Parts: sequence; C-alpha cells; structure tokens
Amino acid sequence: MISEFKFTPKGHLNFVDENEGDITGDTVVTFESGAAVENPGRKFLKVPDYLFGEQIVTFQDLTGQQVRSDESVNDVFYTFQNDVKLSYAIFGETGARIGNFHRAQRVVGAAIEDVQLFESNNRLAIRLPFTLDLPVFFEVVCGDEHRFVNFKSVAPDTAELILDGIDLSFIDRILLIDAQFNKEYEYLVYSRDDAAMVSESFYPATIVEDVLNFENFSTGIGQLGKLHVGIINGNVNMKMLHDLGNEEDQLLEIFHIEDNQIRKIRYTVAAETMNTPSYSLFKHMIIVNGQRELLDPIKEAVKDVEQLPVDIVALNGDNFTLEFKQEIATLQIFVSGNHAKGPYRELPYTFLDGQRLVKVDLQGIFDDLGVENKQQIKNMFINISFVGERQANMYALAVAGDNAIFNHHAFQQRFSLPGGVGKYEQVMQLYRKPDGGLSLLKGPLHNLVKETYGFDTRVSNITINKQHGYDLQIALEGRYITPDQVKAVRLVSRNVLNPLENDYEVSVTQEDNHLVVHTRIDTIHEYVPYYWDVFLVIADLESGYQGTLEVKKLSADVKDKIDVDVFDKEVQVDDDHILYPYLTANGSIAFTYRLLENYENQVNFDREKRAHRIYNRFKRYFDKKNIWIVFEKNSFGAHDNAFHFFKYMYENEKHPNTYYVIRKDLPEYKNLAGMQDRVLEFMSLKYFIYMFAARVFISSDTKFHSYNLQRRDSLLAKSMMSKKNVFLQHGMNGIKKVPVFHKKRGLLDLIIAPSDFERKEINIKEWRYSGDEVVATGYARWDSYVDKTAELPYHQVFMMPTWRKWMEGMTQEQFLETPFYCSYDEIPDSFSSLVKYHHRSIFIYGYTL
Repeated sequence: MISEFKFTPKGHLNFVDENEGDITGDTVVTFESGAAVENPGRKFLKVPDYLFGEQIVTFQDLTGQQVRSDESVNDVFYTFQNDVKLSYAIFGETGARIGNFHRAQRVVGAAIEDVQLFESNNRLAIRLPFTLDLPVFFEVVCGDEHRFVNFKSVAPDTAELILDGIDLSFIDRILLIDAQFNKEYEYLVYSRDDAAMVSESFYPATIVEDVLNFENFSTGIGQLGKLHVGIINGNVNMKMLHDLGNEEDQLLEIFHIEDNQIRKIRYTVAAETMNTPSYSLFKHMIIVNGQRELLDPIKEAVKDVEQLPVDIVALNGDNFTLEFKQEIATLQIFVSGNHAKGPYRELPYTFLDGQRLVKVDLQGIFDDLGVENKQQIKNMFINISFVGERQANMYALAVAGDNAIFNHHAFQQRFSLPGGVGKYEQVMQLYRKPDGGLSLLKGPLHNLVKETYGFDTRVSNITINKQHGYDLQIALEGRYITPDQVKAVRLVSRNVLNPLENDYEVSVTQEDNHLVVHTRIDTIHEYVPYYWDVFLVIADLESGYQGTLEVKKLSADVKDKIDVDVFDKEVQVDDDHILYPYLTANGSIAFTYRLLENYENQVNFDREKRAHRIYNRFKRYFDKKNIWIVFEKNSFGAHDNAFHFFKYMYENEKHPNTYYVIRKDLPEYKNLAGMQDRVLEFMSLKYFIYMFAARVFISSDTKFHSYNLQRRDSLLAKSMMSKKNVFLQHGMNGIKKVPVFHKKRGLLDLIIAPSDFERKEINIKEWRYSGDEVVATGYARWDSYVDKTAELPYHQVFMMPTWRKWMEGMTQEQFLETPFYCSYDEIPDSFSSLVKYHHRSIFIYGYTL
C-alpha cells in the first residue's frame, strides 16, 4: 500500500509503504494508453516525456498484483515545478491522475475578491468564491522565494495548504496558478498586511501535566521551526511537540487567522512554570527542548548586543549577587561559549529583598565540564525587562566601573569542578574581560592564574650539567608581581594515577620590566615515568594562597639546545633511568623521565650516525630499492599480523625489498628461519642504513616501534617523521577509544580494517579517515588460523587484558597495588562456580602489560 508519495528533486515519482519502506523499485505504473514504467531496485520512476498532459494511471507490484493507496494520500494534490515543467499527482484508492506540462508564459490576472482564510485540520485553509477546477496550483511567496505547495481539496471551493517547511511569519503572498497549455495565469488570493502581522491581544497560558492550555483561544496553528501542529480546544501536548522536534531547541510560535490575515499571537506562560526535559521558558514563551542546552533563537538575539553594567555586591565561591539600578519585571540569565555562538546554558537565580538584587547559584550547574581539560570563557547575557517596560531586551552583562582588581578578588573565590586530577583539576571563577564584560572563566588552575594576573613566562636559558641536572633561567612578566612572590619552580607529572609534584629552590632578580628566576632541575628528587611539565609557584602575599603558572614559551637559543638527540642532552638519574628536556607538540618545554633501554648506549649512538653518513653518500642507490620495513611491537616479536604479512610477501616473492626488523636474542626469532636474508637485526649497522632508506613502514603498531618510542629528536627519528606508515592493526577496535590513531594525529597513512563495519563506522566515521585511506581485507594472521576446538579435552574461558599506558614504568610492587590488577585478581573467585560445576578452565594472559 502506498502511504506516502513525493516528487524527487528532478520531478520523478517516489513511493513509500505503511512500514516506511521505499517501494518505488517494486512498483509498476501503468498508463491508460497501455504504456508501463518501472525501475527495479531504484528509488525513482521517471515518466517519459512523450506521456505529456494528464494521464490516468494504476499501480501494480512486480508480480502484477494491484497496489492501493492509503486514505492519507488520497485527494492530496501533489505538485512539482522547475524552470522546465509543472507536474502534479492526485491519488484515489485504485489509481491516480498524473500530469506533466511545459512551463509557459506567466500572465498576471486580477486579485480574487471574497477569499476566506481559516484554520482547518492543523492547516491553513483557503475558501474561494468559485469551484476549483483541477488542475490548479497554489504558489507561496516568501520574499524572493517562490514555492508551489501541496494541498488537499476538502470541498469543491476549498483547499487546505500543506505548508510544512515554510515559516508562516514570512508568507508575503499566496497565488493561485491556472496552468493552460500556452499560458500560466496568476491570481492573488492573499497578501500580507505588515501592520497586522502580530495580534494585539495577549493570551495567558498554563501547563498542567505536559499539556499547554491557552485561555480564550481555541483553534490555531502551532509552528515549531517550520513544522506545523494543530491547536484543538486551546490545548497542545508538550510531549508530542518534543517528539516532533529536531536536535536544536525551537521556539513554539502560535498563529491564527484574524480579519483574513495570518497573525502571530502573543502569549505568555506563567512565570512559575517549571522547566522540564521537554520544554523551558524564554520571555515567558515556550521553548521545545532539543539536544541543545538552551535556545536556538538566542543565537541571533545576542549578536552585537549592548552591555548592561551591574554591581557584584556579593561573591562567595559558586554563588554571587547582582544589583540592578531598577526593579526587574522579567529576567533570564544565561551563558554561552564559543564567542556567543552556543551552546547556551541557563543559570538559576532568586530575588533578594525586592526586585533589584538577584542571587545566582552555580552549585552543580557546570559539574559536567570538570572532566574537560581545556580553558573556556563563557560570556554572560541577560534577557530582562524592568518594571514599566512592555518588552524584554537582551544585554551582555558587564562589571560596573573600571575595577582593575575585580579578577584578583574573583580568583580568591574560585570553586572546583569534579572529575579532574592533579594538574588537570578544573576550576571556575567569575571573570572580568578586558572590555568589562562579565563572564565565567573555567580551566586548569594554572590557566586561571595566568589570565587573572596577566603573567607571561619564557625559558630564556638552559645549561646542561651531566653530573647535577639542568640550570634553568625563566623570565617572568606580569602586573603587580614582586620577587618575593615567586616561591619555587615545580615539575608536575602527567601520570594521573600518581600525580607527583617536585618543587625546586629559586633565586629571583629584577631586570628592567621583568623578573628572572634561576633554578636547578636536579637528579636528587623522586621521579616517575614519563612526562613532566614545568610551572612557577606564585604566592598572593595578602591571602597567603599559592598558585601555579605553566612555563611554555622558549627563546630560540633554548629551542636549539633541547631539539637535539637524547644522548646529547640526557642526564643519568641512577643506573637505570635518564632525565632530559624536550620540545612538546605545541613548542613548549617539558621533561621526560624513563628507563634507559639496554640498547641505548654509545656504541649504537655512534653506529646510527655512521649509518646516516653511509646512506647520504649512497642515497640514490638506496632510494631506488624502494625499501619496505615490517615489524611488530617494539621489534620484539614474530607472530602477529606484521609477521604473517611479511611471511606471505617472502613466500610469494612479492616486493623483494621488504625487510623484517626483530631483536636477535628473542625466542620468536626462530619463526623467521629460512627468511634471514631479509631480516634486519635490531640496532645493527645494516638495520640503521635500511631504516634511513625506508620508504614505507608496515606494522601492527606505529612506526616508532621499529626504533625507539621515546626518541623523536635523533637523526633517525627525524628521518622517520616523513615516512609512510601502513597500520595492519593487531585487534578488533570495537568500543575502544584510541584517539592517538585518529587522523588529526597524523601517524597513519593507510589502515587495514578487519571488516566493512569497522572500516565505515570506526576508521572513517570516528577516526575521520577518507575512504581511500582504509581497506577492509581482514587480518593477515587470520590466514594461518586452524580450528583445534575438537582437540581440547576441556573447555576454556580465556581472558586477555590489554595494554595500559599509565602502567608503563611501574615496578612489580606498584603494579600489584593498582585497581587494574586487583580487579582481575578477583575474577577467578567470581567464576568459581563456573569452574566447579561446568568443568571450565580460566586463563588470564597478561597481554603486553
């Protein structure tokens, strides 16, 4: 059964059944001439050009059975127009009338008098002083846009216009078009009177149990965006509106016909009405809530608004009190991020001692932002009317007066947001912007310190002392800063489970318009792997509070000193660990503390430099070889996808310059027996030369697993940066979050996916790669699998916890204390009944922990 019909954008036919399935490709249209049109498997049917004029048609399925149409489409006049043709379709129970006409010259006729407009069945109805002789068309004009609309003939002289997708506020004219073979006659049936666009009356409304009821108003048309709903007996079901809405919040506008004009009514909902998940209030009008946090209309309303200065008469942590100069009639306070472009969030408030003092309580309002490690400034706006005013106005809130120390006081009253740890703990405070605007500033504590006090830092010099550490010289500029306020230099670990902080003594001198801070990052303090950021500890002498300020900028000389190989800048902390500075991705300074790998020694360091010279001398020869390098995690193994890919390439004599990297002393080295002529022993001279010459890296991991994950500034590491990386993967991704593999990180050039689903839904949709950067072939190792289930004398439950970055560098004692280990340690006990009664064995294999 045909339950929905539409013309496609090109004027072809499209049918949908009662189950919302497209049945166009299963439908045959038979014309009274005997001609039949079908298009199996497609979503459109094209009426041939030779079938000109009006035709009577019937519908059959591909087996010849008659297809009927539903009552909902019967007697609807469907229309289509472009510059070439006019088309229409009128359905009956057993068929339809379909017409196709060439566009003709438009002739403007006189306006039709005695036309009546009224509401009917949720639609705008037009009653004409004569019988409609179909086919005719109704054209709606909104500014420069002309649009033919579908309509339903409900009486010989009456049509209900189907105006979904048209904003009733912008209808300027409605035209009746009588299409003849050589002329299109245009008659005016409605013209908007701008002076009468808005009704003079106010209609009060209440909401009880999700039903909106208008007093003294019974029928009308509700508009949600460009979707229209009927108002029957003054009632509107709010839950129904919420279900019909889209992802954005939308204002509910109400229209009715008065004096033959489409008028928007002015209504007001009782101020004490509570906001709900389905709706909220805006100027005492209804907003149907979408997935946005507040009001879509605000986006336009806040553009270029004037500031309204207010006094902040009380500020206590997460609440503050505003004092206005006049008594308030209506008020809404909200904030917006992204330069006032949204999303928007409304703030709760209460009046104190009359209608001039307003207390805003932020407790719990922004808790969801506590886990977002980024700085945000949320501009504050109000929609307000004062006593005696008839219209509310939008303003940007501002701090009254030129209060230069306002931010200092507000900083003392900052409050914490839940979810952050260590340097990532998020805090929020009131904040006065340079233009005086009142806002909320949110971010890590050290960012708030910088914004509040206007500090600027720069590492101006670094000296490497192989015996004792690093001597740093930091330039500090800022308002109201004195030498005795600088208390320490602090290194903060990024390890969120062990957020260790080390403070280092400082000496401070005054030079011209800035301070110079001297300190030594020594080898005596306790360190944990891996990364440490640099801060200054600044004290507020009045309150005694100490805050941190991140040190980010570097002088050009400092950049040159630390952008060198690890061996040129590292200091030995103990026999097994090293510490060294490095340039972060955004060009600031940080330190790495890590285990010294057994292959990180002077012999291999010299060998790398020698290989670099050899490669450069014979570069043309090596580049012609088009070398591919294959390897597995940290060059440790020969069992995963990379090994099976290499084995296939070797045995099938594909691309002879494909080489496998592995450490010679590992047990799985034996898996490469018979293929040693294309094996590169990790850290050998040949290995280094071929790594410099490689064009492509192919692995189940990223390319630095073939070398050293912790080195990015050596000769070889810098050479590898520009090489292509084919990612074979080593496991199904499923719901795992691995942002390091997302395209914006720039690590991967081609991804091998295990299935079409992962290719489309994860690699392309979530990781944002293009279609030609992901290939769904399955995993190479799958070709080697043999089903041995029947050979096992018992059943198994096999669990393999995967790798956790935050556990790297832990001692065994530290690992045994982690929640990760404790949770898995409890699993055998929880499965005890399964083992006892169902004869299962449980294996927990610690995979690359």
